[in-house]
Amino acid sequence: MKRQVQLLLVFVCFYYAGCLPTNAILTPEYKSKKISGKNLTIIRLFDDPVIDNSDDVIDDLGSGEPIEVYLSYFDKTFTSTLDNSNCFNKIYFTNNISQTKLEKRELDIGSNEKMKILLPTESSSVEGNSIKSEYLLFIDKLKVYRKAGSSGTMFGTMRTGGSFPSLNHQIYFALWDNIKGKIISYGHVEDESVVIFAMTKSNWESAIQELTKKILKYSPFVNPYLAQ
Repeated sequence: MKRQVQLLLVFVCFYYAGCLPTNAILTPEYKSKKISGKNLTIIRLFDDPVIDNSDDVIDDLGSGEPIEVYLSYFDKTFTSTLDNSNCFNKIYFTNNISQTKLEKRELDIGSNEKMKILLPTESSSVEGNSIKSEYLLFIDKLKVYRKAGSSGTMFGTMRTGGSFPSLNHQIYFALWDNIKGKIISYGHVEDESVVIFAMTKSNWESAIQELTKKILKYSPFVNPYLAQ
């Protein structure tokens, strides 16, 4: 019986992993659309993510300057996850875009929350050597931190109510229709990758992959092989 309870607690832990608050909006015009086979360019607006657990970066992702090590891994994992979704024809990536083509926009994402992000002006498109897509994904203000676990409460020989440590990610995004010159969706998504024994590279991979999947949930992009 004790063994069954322990297994149940681990299952609950996995079930709730990643279930953090997400504030994101898919604009009404795109809620009924199903788009596939187009090109997407990821535009990373930040060069200095907030990483509170830089020691973990070096331990798990390799030696070097923590932000550089992390960004190299983030760019590759984020891009490959979107590519593997099969929602797009091609995925491009850039962190080198002229900000003179963009303006700071303030968007409501909840009753008490706003976000500021650089975007093209309304009804305009972004073109250039690094932009070859009908759709753009702007990402900004990435925050990474490690959350400590709690010991819980003992009831006889059984511990309940505790939690495992976790690796947490939060990022702001906006999807842009580069043909019509308008916002598709925007907001912020978060993920919590539970650390059962020790943090490893797989925790970082899982967290970044989940961010991309949550962004896709607030989009009209679909895998044509799975779309009904």
